[in-house]
Amino acid sequence: MIDRNDFTPLYVQVYNLLKKELVHYPIGTNIPPERNLCEMYDVDRVTIRKALAMLSDEGYIERRQGRGTKVVCHEEKSVGTVLFLLSQGKKMKDRIGEPFYARSFDALEEQLQKMNKRLIYSKVLPSDDIWELCKNFEAQAVILACTPDDPILNRCKTLDLPIVCYNTCIEGIPSVTVDNDSAASVSVKYLIDLGHRNIGFIQVPGYVNSEKRLDRYMIEFNNFQIPKSNLCIVDGDWTEEGGYRAAYKLLSDSERKITAIFGGNDSMAIGALRAAKDLGLRVPEDVSIIGFDGIFQSSITSPSLTTLQVDLHSMAESTCMVLNYILTNRNLKDIKVLVSTNFIIRESTTSVK
Repeated sequence: MIDRNDFTPLYVQVYNLLKKELVHYPIGTNIPPERNLCEMYDVDRVTIRKALAMLSDEGYIERRQGRGTKVVCHEEKSVGTVLFLLSQGKKMKDRIGEPFYARSFDALEEQLQKMNKRLIYSKVLPSDDIWELCKNFEAQAVILACTPDDPILNRCKTLDLPIVCYNTCIEGIPSVTVDNDSAASVSVKYLIDLGHRNIGFIQVPGYVNSEKRLDRYMIEFNNFQIPKSNLCIVDGDWTEEGGYRAAYKLLSDSERKITAIFGGNDSMAIGALRAAKDLGLRVPEDVSIIGFDGIFQSSITSPSLTTLQVDLHSMAESTCMVLNYILTNRNLKDIKVLVSTNFIIRESTTSVK
C-alpha cells in the first residue's frame, strides 16, 4: 500500500507496486486503465503516468495511444538508480517545486535515461539516515543538490558511492555549478553602466550561490569606486513571496532611493515586480529589476524580466558525464565544472533618468 508518511515519492511507490503486479498479467495483455489505477492506489493521474513512464522506459510495458497499456516483459531489468538528494535548507520545506529544480530534474532525467539509469528524487533533512535512503532506493550514485546542512554533508562524504554536487560547490566532492562570478559581474556592470548607484541586493544567507554573487557585487563596487554602503542588502528565501517582502523593504526606504534591484533568482525578482507595483512605482522607469535562472515565467511577466539564463541542458549533461566517469573509473579527483549564463536584457531594466 502507499505510505504517505514515507519520503519515497508517490510515483516511485506506485512504480514498485505495479512492477510486482505485472507478473500476474500474461505477456500481451493490458493492465487496468489509468483512471482505475488512480482509484486502486488513491493517487492522481500525474503520479500514475510518471510510474507508467518509468515502467515503459525500462521495457516492462508498452503504452499505446487509444489501445491501453500492454505487458511486454516479466524479467527483472538491470537499471541503475541515481538518487537526487535535495536539501530542504532552513527556510523551505520542499524545493523540488521551484521552477529551477523542477526543470533541472527533467533535464537530468533525460540525460540519465541515455545511460540506462533512472533518476529518483528524495528530499533530505538533517536528521535523515543517508545510508538508509541509498539502501532503500538501491542507489548506484547520488546527485546532491543545494548546499546541505553540515550533518548531511558529513554523512554524504562517508558514502561508498559516487557523488556529484549539482548547483553548488563542496570541497572534496566533484561539482557542477553556475559560473556565479561571471554572471554577477555582467549584471552589476550593466546596472552601473546604466547609471545606477544605489542598488538593492536580495540575498539568501547560508547558500553558496547567493554568497558568491554578493561577493562579486562587492568587488565590482570597489572596482568602480562606488561606496559599498550604496549596496543595500536584504534577506530573501528564493520564493516569490520572500522577494516581495525584501523588495518592499528596500523600496519603502525613502532615504536610500534604490533605483535597481538584483533579485537573486527569478522567483524573488518576480516578487520584486509585484512589490514595486504595490508601492506605486513603475518598472523600469522608477526602479530596474534583474533576476537569475531564466525560468519561463520571467519572459511573460509585465514588464518582462531581465535575467541571467542558466543553460540547464549543459548543467545536466556535464553532471551526467562526470557521474559516468566516476562510475566507470572511480578515481576522479576533485573537479569543478562551471556552466556559463546568457544575459537576457528585457523590459524590466533601463538607464537612470
